Amino acid sequence: MGRITVEYTLSGKGQKASLLSGGDGKKVQQIDASNAVRDLQARIIDLSYVQSNGDVHLKVESGMVEIGPDFPKLVEKIDWEAGHFKYREVFKPQTRTYVPHPEGVDGDGFDAPQDLETLVAVAESLRDKRKVHEDKYQKMLDEFEQVANGDLHKLIEARDKHREKRRDRERKQEEQEAREAEAQVKAMEDWVREHGSERLKLILEEGFLSQSMGVYRDERIAQERPGWQWDDKWLDGQVQHADVLNPSLEDLQWLRQERQALQEKYPDANPELCYGKLVDQDEYGYDDEQPVFEGTFLVDEYMNRTIVLVR
Repeated sequence: MGRITVEYTLSGKGQKASLLSGGDGKKVQQIDASNAVRDLQARIIDLSYVQSNGDVHLKVESGMVEIGPDFPKLVEKIDWEAGHFKYREVFKPQTRTYVPHPEGVDGDGFDAPQDLETLVAVAESLRDKRKVHEDKYQKMLDEFEQVANGDLHKLIEARDKHREKRRDRERKQEEQEAREAEAQVKAMEDWVREHGSERLKLILEEGFLSQSMGVYRDERIAQERPGWQWDDKWLDGQVQHADVLNPSLEDLQWLRQERQALQEKYPDANPELCYGKLVDQDEYGYDDEQPVFEGTFLVDEYMNRTIVLVR
């Protein structure tokens, strides 16, 4: 038979007691049980794991000991839009307990040196107590897992409902966009038939309207907003728009006159007064003395694009 040892820990008080009784006073104590009586050896082996070399080592715990499994979390709220779950912690029973032994305990070890019989009795007491607690907590864990599994089914059901709602929203959105696109195409075709040039009408008849939006937009702005031009075409779109500081009376009167005239025909029109400056540079990178443009102009939105009016 291999070597049989039993290990336990002394508290500070226990170390002093060990020294006073002729012991070594070490915090970790080991007792060789290789020559103990057969019955005691059998009890030690039953409490221990046999090492690969045949030795048996029993460590007797003292102080606070964890007993029982961890418990799951339960889903309390599912927020698919935000992409997260809110969990609540389930009740977790007390799983820490004192190891009972005759001399008491201060949480750091035994308060006095122990003999083999006492240590084995403590280890057996702990084993039996652990078994009672683990059986109790395992039953509770099984109950909690049933609830957690129920939450999982709810989670899957909520996910499927969310996906169906999202697909329904997307389908309705696609249908709405298709109706709007169809109505927009019809409005364009009606305008071309009624107001378009001979060129634009032929474009429509030959099926080139979708490839000729530039021609369509240019004709519409020329007829509906005479004098206005596309911002990205005016001076190649290089003029930056800025707020007007201290507008002149002339600028204010111009803005009001143009706004009133436009809103009589197009109530949604709302031109604004802006300031801009564009300066060219010479071959050496210096600004020209005379700017290409500097002054005020009007800005508005038309056909989902920015347009400008310059005096």
